[in-house]
This record gives sequence, C-alpha cells and structure tokens, in this order.
Amino acid sequence: VIHQKPKKTLDEISHDLCP
Repeated sequence: VIHQKPKKTLDEISHDLCP
C-alpha cells in the first residue's frame, strides 16, 4: 500500500538520516 505523503525536501531527508 502506498501512503500518499508530501515529498520530503532534501533538507528534511538529511535531518531524518542525521538529526
């Protein structure tokens, strides 16, 4: 099942990987 979520920005992804 694919959850429709707003695409994360590179900044948000970076924070997710390295808070």
